[in-house]
Amino acid sequence: MAASFFVFALQFFSFGVDSAFKFLMKHLLSFLGYIFAHTPENALKGLCDFVAHFILKFMKRRAAVAYSNVSHCFPDIPEAEMRNIVFESCSRMVEMALFVIASPHISKENLKGRVKVSERVLSELRSHAENPRPIVLMIPHFCMMETITMFPILVDIPTPKVGVFYRPFDSPSLESWVKSSRERFGIELLSRKKGLSAAVRFLKSKGVVAILYDQNSGFNGALSLFFGRYCSTSELPGILVERSKADVGIFYARRTGFWRSEVDGEILSSRTVEEVTFDGNMWLENHLKEDVIARYDWLWLHHRWNVFCYPKTILNTRHSNSRSIVEYSLRRMGIDEVPRLSRIYVNSPASFSDTLAFLPLVKLLRKSRQDCTVTLICPKDFSGAVDMFGIADSVMAAPPETAAKSEKRAFYKLVAKRYPDLYLSLRDSKFDDAMSALVNVQFSFAISYGRARKNFRHVVAIDAASAAEHVAREQEFFLRSLGLEGESDYSPLCLPGISHKPNAGEFEIALILDGVGARNWNAKKWGELIRILSSEIDGVKFALFGRPEDDIAAFEISAIDCPADIVSYAGRLDARGFARRVLSSSAAIGCDCDFTRISNALGIPTAVIYGPTNPLRDGLVFDAPKCEILPPQAPAQGGVDIDSLPADMVASQFLKMVFNKERELKHD
Repeated sequence: MAASFFVFALQFFSFGVDSAFKFLMKHLLSFLGYIFAHTPENALKGLCDFVAHFILKFMKRRAAVAYSNVSHCFPDIPEAEMRNIVFESCSRMVEMALFVIASPHISKENLKGRVKVSERVLSELRSHAENPRPIVLMIPHFCMMETITMFPILVDIPTPKVGVFYRPFDSPSLESWVKSSRERFGIELLSRKKGLSAAVRFLKSKGVVAILYDQNSGFNGALSLFFGRYCSTSELPGILVERSKADVGIFYARRTGFWRSEVDGEILSSRTVEEVTFDGNMWLENHLKEDVIARYDWLWLHHRWNVFCYPKTILNTRHSNSRSIVEYSLRRMGIDEVPRLSRIYVNSPASFSDTLAFLPLVKLLRKSRQDCTVTLICPKDFSGAVDMFGIADSVMAAPPETAAKSEKRAFYKLVAKRYPDLYLSLRDSKFDDAMSALVNVQFSFAISYGRARKNFRHVVAIDAASAAEHVAREQEFFLRSLGLEGESDYSPLCLPGISHKPNAGEFEIALILDGVGARNWNAKKWGELIRILSSEIDGVKFALFGRPEDDIAAFEISAIDCPADIVSYAGRLDARGFARRVLSSSAAIGCDCDFTRISNALGIPTAVIYGPTNPLRDGLVFDAPKCEILPPQAPAQGGVDIDSLPADMVASQFLKMVFNKERELKHD
C-alpha cells in the first residue's frame, strides 16, 4: 500500500545494490527494521530531518518539484511557510519509510498504543456490523497511511474483509517480505495487475476495498482537475462503486506524533464514476486548504500534475486517453473554463524585432495551453515596449547583455523562485544554457542553430532550410515541434483601450528616424521626401519621431522650406508614448528600427527603408499595409548604402501603398 515510500526506503538503504543480489534485500531490510524498532525516537527523528535536509540541499531537481507544487496550491503563503511545508513533508516521508521497515519488529501492543481510531470511524464500523454493505475506501498519501493496514487489531468491533490494492515487486524475495509484513494483521493485498477480480469478489461479499487514489495515473487515468490544474486521476474507485453499488468513503491517517496517528474517515454520497473521481479530488483539496497539519503530512514530492509531459505534445492539452471529467468538474465548480494556474516562462529573443514577431505566437500559445499563463523574459531596454501590448500575462525585465554575470545569475535565481512549469528558450548561447540550470525547471526546451545545448529537457534543431526563412517561421517551427496547435494570427496588435484613429480631415505621415549609423537615412533625403509628398498630397502633415540622438537631424528636417506642417517628437517619447501618438497618424515611413516595427504591429500602413538588414529574415510580419524598400547595392563598399536610395523611389512606393489602401477602402 505504501509503495512509493517503500521504494524510497529501498533506494535510500540499498546504496545501489545490483539487481542480481536483490534476494539479500529481504535480510537487509529485516536487519535494519530491527535496528530502527529499537532506536530511540529522538534519534530517528534526527535521521528523518537529516535526510530531508539532504534532499533539499543535494536533490535540487526533486526538491523543486515539491516547492513548485506547494507554490501553485498556496500561492499566497509566505516563503518561510512554504519551505517549512516542504521540509516537514520530506522528513515525514522518510519517517514513513522507516516505519514500513520497522513495523514488523514492533509488538502489537506497542502499535495499538501508537495508533488510535476516531469516533467517527468507530460509529461507521458499528453501523456496518449491523447492516453489512460493500465499501470502497479512497486513501490519500498522508504520512502515516501505513498504519491503516493495522486497522483490524485496533478495534474490538468485528471488521469486514478488507483488500488493499498495491503495486507488486518483480523480486520474489521482496514480494514475500512485503506481503508478510502487510498481511499479518488480517488485510489482503490485491495486485494492481491482477487484483480487479478479487476486488469484485470482496465487494460482492460486502467487504471493503481500499485504493490509493491521489497518485498521478498517467494515460491510464481520467483527465481531471486538482487545485484547479490538470491532472490524471484513477477511475478505479468510481468504477468499483458504480458497478457494485458500493458506498464510498475517504479513509486516512492523521499524524499525531512520531510513528503515531489517528485513523479517520468519512462516507461520501458519490455514486457514479465522475462523482467519485471529482469528489475524491475535491475532498483532498479542501482538506489541505483547511488543515495546516495535513499540508505537512501529504506527499508533495511526487509529480501529481505531470499529465502533459511529452516534448512533442507538451504545448497542447490533448490527453492520449480520451477519458476526461474536466467538463463535468467545471460544471460542479461553477466556472466556465480551466483557470490559468500553470506557468510558462519564455526567454525571448535578444532583439526587439524578433520578440515583437513572437507576440502572435504568444497569443496562440495561450490558446493552445489555455491552462497556463505566459511570462516573457525580455531585456530591460525593450521590456516596456513588449509589455504595453498586453499579449503576455506578464513581462520580466532581465538585465541587459552588458550587465555583470552576477547580476544576471541573481535574476535567473529570482525566476526559479517563481517555479515555472515550462521554460522555453528562444536564445542560442552558452550563457543561456547555464541560466537554464539556475531556473531548475523540470520541463525546459530550447531552440538550437546547430550546436549541442546543455541543461534542457529537449532541444529543437533548426536546419539550414528553416534558417533561411523569416525568424517568425523559425519560432513557429520550434513551438509546433512541441505540440503547439491552432492557426497563427499576425493581424495587428492593439494597445489596451486605444485603437488606430487618425484625426478626422487630416492626413498625417509619421516619419521615423533611427539615429546615426548604417541604417539611418540622412536629413537631406528626408527633406526631399517631405517636399515630394507635400506636392502629391493636399494638406499633408508630418510628425517626426526618433531617439534623443535624432534631435539634431529632426531639427534640420523640420526647418526645411515646405508648406506642410512639421512637428518633431524626436527624443521626447519612449516606446509607449510613441505607440499612443502614432495611432493618430494615417501612415508611417521609417528606417528599420523599433518604432517602425511598432507602427507595423499597430496596423499603421508602414513603409520601411532598409539598410544592412536582411528583410527575408527580419522583415515586417504583421498583416497590415506595408512596403519594404531596399536600397541598391554599393559594390565599392561591399555592402548596402542606404543613402544611395532616391527619395522619389521611397515616395513612389509609399504613395502606391497608400492609394491602394484608399481604393480598397472606397471599394469596401
